[in-house]
Amino acid sequence: MSDNLIAGVAHPPFVLEVFEQGKVWFQPGATLGPRSTRGFEFVWVIEGDVEWRYRDMTYPLPPGTISLSQPGHTEFFRWDPVKPTCHAYVHFNLLQWPASLPAPPSWPCVAALGNDNILHPLFRYFLSLLARPEAQTAWLAERAVEQLLLAFVLGPCNLDHEDPMRKLPAALRELFDHARDRWRALKYKALPLAEMAALCHLSRSHFIRLFQQHLGTSPNHFFETLRLRAAAVDLLRSNEPIESIARKYSYENRYHFSRNFKAHLRVSPKRFRAMPPGLGSPPLHESLFRFLTAIQSGPGGK
Repeated sequence: MSDNLIAGVAHPPFVLEVFEQGKVWFQPGATLGPRSTRGFEFVWVIEGDVEWRYRDMTYPLPPGTISLSQPGHTEFFRWDPVKPTCHAYVHFNLLQWPASLPAPPSWPCVAALGNDNILHPLFRYFLSLLARPEAQTAWLAERAVEQLLLAFVLGPCNLDHEDPMRKLPAALRELFDHARDRWRALKYKALPLAEMAALCHLSRSHFIRLFQQHLGTSPNHFFETLRLRAAAVDLLRSNEPIESIARKYSYENRYHFSRNFKAHLRVSPKRFRAMPPGLGSPPLHESLFRFLTAIQSGPGGK
């Protein structure tokens, strides 16, 4: 048993017992069932296309999909008719779950996942435990299944789906794709408005209205916020002098940098650097955070 934190709130623990797990292959055209489900079961389709009948519904399970069945139902699997199918599975009994979670009957039964998700690494970790001595694995296996359940039930499991950039109009997405490297080339100054509008194939006034509508701020303010937040990371994560950080982000001098920094973060760079982590920075707009993360971690990033 372990306490879990969801949205910063402590929750009562899971109580569960893992009783069977493995990884198996089936020849083309093989089937399993109909069978009555016993306990809960995660199935991760690794290779092959699968058809799963469950709760009077038929679900396609392409590679990468994870399904969750619950006790008291009938299910049937039809494995890929053309090529061998590989899947991993874990059976478990669930005796208690955090009160903040919805009741199991309302839980999803299928998660179709892209490459960037948390469930596949968790499932791989769980499978790696099978190679360890049994005395070491029971407790770790239960904790791994708890985290699988939390990620599966709470979702969204595919991190790609969480990216707010996907919700932007195509013109703005194209702008940000271009801006990642261009922003660094300009030494973190805002792109000229005329250049941004041209990239979006819009007039300057139309571009500014579109940007404001979807991002809640002007283009210049957006990029100035990015510049200051990138500088704030350097303040916290390096020993560079403030003068050097000011030059790196193309401020005329330390005074100019400090004035802008204080106007945005309500504290001077020197004081910000001395503060406990997290106290000096108001939350970033989600799109700002995503873009700043891409800038810092993408090819050619600092």
